[in-house]
Amino acid sequence: MKCQLDRIPRLARAGLCALALVALLIAAVGPAGAQQATPASPLAVRFTGVLTLAGRPAPRGTTLQAITARNAHDFVVCGTGRVVDANGDYVLDVPVNRSTGSAPAIQNRTDRCLAASAGSTTYVFVARGENVGGCASNAVLDDPTTWGQVIPCNLQGLLPTAAPVAAAAVGAFPMPLAHFFGTLTLGNQPAPPGTKLQAEAVPGSGAPVACGKGSVYDDRGDYLVDVPASAPAGCASATVPRSTTYVFLVGGVNVGSCAIVATLDDPTTLGHVVTCNLYVASQPGGAG
Repeated sequence: MKCQLDRIPRLARAGLCALALVALLIAAVGPAGAQQATPASPLAVRFTGVLTLAGRPAPRGTTLQAITARNAHDFVVCGTGRVVDANGDYVLDVPVNRSTGSAPAIQNRTDRCLAASAGSTTYVFVARGENVGGCASNAVLDDPTTWGQVIPCNLQGLLPTAAPVAAAAVGAFPMPLAHFFGTLTLGNQPAPPGTKLQAEAVPGSGAPVACGKGSVYDDRGDYLVDVPASAPAGCASATVPRSTTYVFLVGGVNVGSCAIVATLDDPTTLGHVVTCNLYVASQPGGAG
């Protein structure tokens, strides 16, 4: 290479020429000599809309998941997203993922997140452990002309952001069987923060079954009790939709009861918030 820079001092000319040589060498080596970024998966569908929690826009950065599930023990996380501004607007992408093979042989993720050749896929959206709604897409794996559509889908949760929702363990179902939320009043006064509660299912026959626990988290007596999807048999119906009644105990004292209809084999019924205000006329022993 000839480098003619007569008007530049000798040392500067040498440095510039050396830099030019290095650039040429890098160009000659090309992609084979550099680590290439993995191409992003094509976009199957993008969901956009507003997420509200307890009637207010969800805070910026609130994360969401879109899942498909056969039951509470067999599910796939198909896409993730987050709230992008102070108005609760979110964006969630479900990518196409062909890494498991061609359409007839696809296993695990892709055949659960996209229909193979026809039909639609319904996704359940989860935010802070709560089922905040569902929407469907007509994108199919075998027809790329159906990919990349933007679908409006407004979502609504009932739990306030102050409620201390426990994060699901890695690989665990991202929602509990149900969230019970409300106020606990003891002797006409809000129960103090830290007051512990237990939820027991009352089967048609037999002894009550301990199903979930929680506590009061503020000075207004607001509490949260979660019944996990992994709760013992008797805490919910496995296959048949039917009502399950829970009795709530504080220090062994019955402070009220509420019921839900949730079925482990129907994930659309799971992860919802049940408002259940509880009351007892006097302060139970061991309430703290």
